[in-house]
Amino acid sequence: MGFFGRFLFGESEDARTARIQSVRQRAEQGDVTMQCALATCYAVGEGVSKDEVEAAHWYRIAAAPCSSQEKFNLGDCYVNGTGKRNDRSAAMRWFRKAAEQGHSHAQFVIGHFYYAGGYAGGYAGGPGGEVIDLKEAARWCRKAAEHGHAHAQYILGCFYYLGNGVPNDQTEAVKWLLKAAEQDQAEAQFNLGVCYIKGHGVRKDRREAARWLRKAADHGDEEAKSLLLLL
Repeated sequence: MGFFGRFLFGESEDARTARIQSVRQRAEQGDVTMQCALATCYAVGEGVSKDEVEAAHWYRIAAAPCSSQEKFNLGDCYVNGTGKRNDRSAAMRWFRKAAEQGHSHAQFVIGHFYYAGGYAGGYAGGPGGEVIDLKEAARWCRKAAEHGHAHAQYILGCFYYLGNGVPNDQTEAVKWLLKAAEQDQAEAQFNLGVCYIKGHGVRKDRREAARWLRKAADHGDEEAKSLLLLL
């Protein structure tokens, strides 16, 4: 339950309105915690009508001294044009602020910008006008992977397998694929199964291959289902 839900859930309408007014007053007086809370409330429609423009407004005010998640949210607003224009440079600036505070998904997003030149199908071109750089992509993915980000672990495993931005190292590839697979990342489970079939980075082991392919198949992976029939 979100910040507002902690004290608005179950309150009467009058009490809820009074509480919102109090929080808004404190936010307007510069209380950063209340600014962050009010922004989140508007973003999800918790306690007030959902309003992305108002959410972006309060995120922007609160973001400088606020949490890594709020900074990430503001970067996301700039990417998607939520409450403001699309601005790649501003988005990257706030993602970096969040990443520097250890926000793993912000670190992964920066890696994605450097690898694919966009954010979840967003912009063409590199981050903030920067050239796409596989070494930087791998560096940021490693940061996220070391913080336990499952998809970053999978991508880093692929980088090592293919030699993208890092030396080609199948043993290191399997290490990161395994970390992601253990977090139930289906693509990592499939690729780990294939590594056990081919003996890439590990000894060939049909039993282990089947175990990981079965997990991927349970997620609906059709290729994994087909390979299982051949084992």
